[in-house]
Parts: sequence; C-alpha cells; structure tokens
Amino acid sequence: MSLNVCTHKGTYLLPEDGILCMLCSALRHLATISPKYTLSMAMEKLSTWTNRIPTISVLPDEILIEIFQHYLALGSRIYLADKPTRISSSAMIRSSPVPLTHVCHNWRQLINSSPLLWASIAVHNPRRKHIPLVRLWLDRARSCPLSIHIHQNYSERYIETETILELCIDRCHQWKSISFRFRDVHQSLTNISFGSMKNLDHASLHIPKFSKDDKDKIWANIHSSPRISNVEWSLPLFHFRTAPWEHLKVIEYRYQVPINEFLHILKSCRNLETLHLLMGASKDHDALSPPAEFITLPSLKELCLAGFNDRYCTIFDTITTPQLASLTIHLIDSRPENLISFKQFMIRSRCKLQSFAFASNNIEAPEFLQWLDMPGMSSITEMPYLDIRSKMDMHNLIHDPHQTYIESVIARGNEFILQQETGATRSDSNLSGFVS
Repeated sequence: MSLNVCTHKGTYLLPEDGILCMLCSALRHLATISPKYTLSMAMEKLSTWTNRIPTISVLPDEILIEIFQHYLALGSRIYLADKPTRISSSAMIRSSPVPLTHVCHNWRQLINSSPLLWASIAVHNPRRKHIPLVRLWLDRARSCPLSIHIHQNYSERYIETETILELCIDRCHQWKSISFRFRDVHQSLTNISFGSMKNLDHASLHIPKFSKDDKDKIWANIHSSPRISNVEWSLPLFHFRTAPWEHLKVIEYRYQVPINEFLHILKSCRNLETLHLLMGASKDHDALSPPAEFITLPSLKELCLAGFNDRYCTIFDTITTPQLASLTIHLIDSRPENLISFKQFMIRSRCKLQSFAFASNNIEAPEFLQWLDMPGMSSITEMPYLDIRSKMDMHNLIHDPHQTYIESVIARGNEFILQQETGATRSDSNLSGFVS
C-alpha cells in the first residue's frame, strides 16, 4: 500500500507503513532547524528519506510470497549418496522457509502465516529431532494440498520413520503428491482408509519389503483418487490392474517387463503427456506379439527410453506421437534396423522435436549425424545430453554437406564433448535424474 501526498510542487508517493511516525519525525526535525520550512519542503525531505528504504521492504505481501516461493525452488541439489539428514521443501533441493523467518519480524510473521510456503516437506533419513519439526511444518500448512516425501535409508530408524509417517497420514485427505522410499514394512501405510486420498495427483512408492497383497492394496487405494494422473512404478504390471489408464498423464516405469506387454497397455493411455521407460533386459520379452496396429498417443510431448538394448525397434515400429517435442534415447546400439525404425517413426508421427538427448556406447559421430538427418529433427533447439563413442572434434562435422541445417546442434554437441575431454563437471540433464 502507498499514500499520495499532493503539494503545489507535485505529488509524492510514500509507503503507508510507518507514514505517521516518519512524518512526525520529519516535521520535528524541520521545526528545530528553521520555522521557514513549508509543508512542500517537508514533503520533499520526507520523500527523499523514503527512497533510502530497501525496495523489498515496501513490496506487497503477495509479491513477497512469490519471491519466497522462487527462493525455495532455487536451493542446492540434494545428492542421496551424501546421506542427507535434514528436512527440506523438496526431495531434490536443499531449501526451507525457516531461514527466511530469521531475517526480520515482518518476514517471520508473513512466512509463518503463509501456508503455501509450508505445503511441501521432504524428510531424508528420519531422526527423532525431525518429529516436532514435521508437526510444526504440517500445522503451518493448514488446509493446503500437501506434497510429502519420506525416504528411509536405514532400518534402525524404523520408529522415527513410522512416527513421521503417521503424522502425515493424519493429513492424507490433503495429499497432492507423495514419494515414499521405505526399507521396512510400515503397516500404517496399508491401513489408510480406502478412498481417503481423494486429492492425490502424483504417487511414487519404493516399498520392496511389503507383501504382494499389501502392495496391491496400497496401489488400489492410490488409483481410487479421482485426480491421480502422475505415477512412478517399479513393480510388475499385474500390481496395476486398477490403474485409471485413461486419466494418466505422466508415467515413469522402472522394471524388467516384456516390452510388448507394456505396449498393449499403452493403447488405453490416450491422455498420456510424459512417458519415461527404464526397462532392463527381460528373457521373455517376446512373450506377447506386438500390437497388430499402430498405437497413437495424441497428447505425448515427452518420451524417455532407456535400457532396451535390442528392443528399440519394437517401440519405434509400434507407436505414433504427433505432438512429441522432447526425446531421450539411452544406450541404443548401432544396428541399422534401429536407425530405419526411428526414421519411419519420425515420418509417421510428423512431430517436430525441440529437445533431443542421446547416449550410446558404440555409435560414433558420423553415425550420430544420420540420426540428426531425419524428418522432424531440424527444429531441435537444445541438446541437454549427448554421449557418443567418438571424441572427434564436432566442429569438423559442421562442414559436412548433409548436415548444414543443424550447425547449432553440432556446436552444442561439440561443447559437451569438450567438457568431457577436459574433465569438466557434466551439467544436470533430464537423463541424469532418470538413469543412475
């Protein structure tokens, strides 16, 4: 808020907060100097003083909250290998609203009364000291939709993990997103009332020690949410018979499964927008024949494929993705049929890629350029990840007469390869968070 003060010399914009105090102080000061000071002169002096106030101190609360939310999203990355033991606002970022409350009294009041800043909580390796903090965090979130991340890496922390989980389960009707990684069986997770997670949109579970029946029960409860659209699975497909396929928009699947089995299920995912598949080798990958017709995914914009070895052809020969904008391919080999299948896939889909990430152990630069010389590849604007066998200077390939329209892409590839050769730290990419 602000106040307009008008004089014969103009209008002065002053912040409303503390105006009376500042005005009285200014007038007292001026009166001691000279009685000839006019109101106009007093307002000029007062306006000059207010210009010394930091801009952030006079911003509206709504703008400050927006700034605080951006601050929480810009923390340093959490590496699980470092065995973190702190509470954060994100599973991947070291950030918390708590330090902001130490800046000043006004910020502390604003932050403690802003539920959105407390609506996401991540606990790595729960400790006893975390329990009161989790309780405080949840209280300050009030009735906001919650994002809950609990990752237990040590079995000896069972009691602490169970206590924190129970505190969160009391708010399960507010859950918007959950990510649980448990080394032990926590029965409280299986005892959640069916249908109580009615606001849940995203779910990721890694619960290897739970029984098959418990896993089925938990996932059936998750799938009962009318808003569920984003799932991360690491179990055989028979656990997901209850999945609302037509509602799913994001699927991340990590498991050794027959690829043809998964392709048959994709026929029901008409609204899918993001698909990440990390599938290890499966001895029975030919257990089912590929679908007889093409599978069109009309809304798919992002596709990440990893760990398929010789089964890329099966995917490229089966799906059609007219809206695809981002593609990541990891560990594909140099066999010609893969290149042919990919080319037919791009022709059939008629998509225009904007981002292309590529990794292969045995494809050299000239072969890689054949991948780039495909329909729909000239629109690429970024290459977040490039890892090919050859370390040759990609600048030399710019002069290849067949690749003149992708000079900017080659330049990006050359920069990445130079970073590898000089030992520079590889920048984070979509693939680095997906493939360990």
